[in-house]
Amino acid sequence: MEILVAWHSRDGHTAALADHIARGIELEHCTARMRQSPDSNGDMPLLSPDDFVGIGGIALGSACYFGGMAGSLKRCLDATSDLWVEQVLRDKPFLVFTSADALHSGLESTLLSMAVPLLHHGMIYLGAPLNSPELGRGAGSIYGANQHPAGSPKMQPNRDEGALAQACGQRLAKVAKALEGQL
Repeated sequence: MEILVAWHSRDGHTAALADHIARGIELEHCTARMRQSPDSNGDMPLLSPDDFVGIGGIALGSACYFGGMAGSLKRCLDATSDLWVEQVLRDKPFLVFTSADALHSGLESTLLSMAVPLLHHGMIYLGAPLNSPELGRGAGSIYGANQHPAGSPKMQPNRDEGALAQACGQRLAKVAKALEGQL
């Protein structure tokens, strides 16, 4: 089963979280279809509406821009209206993740802004695993994995942020397989 991991990342912070999420997906013997939004910095394939077809779930991430997702990622989601009409994504699970330069720059509102279009598609929102010890130590939020890179200038999530992102990816893959009857 393939799970779409799509993100916007200008400085590499959100892409680093995407890598941890992909590791979690692959621990469940699923494939992470890695895509970046058109104005991201990186060498991954660019996200298109076709990437939303034939997948078992979605992990969607963006850097935090004034409490919302990046415009290029929003434009990619806006281009999926034909898929909405056909209900291609209905009853598939998703998670969201983000990073921001400042602790109080709208991390949770960014997560929720990404969730809204996917909920309109009829998808099932998965928050961070509540039994994750990293969540209890302040990594992420119940709405999804996040990173505050000011504490980690090398663009890598700290140990707890990375572990929570991986746990989120693993949970997404488990739920996607269960919904497809593959467990």
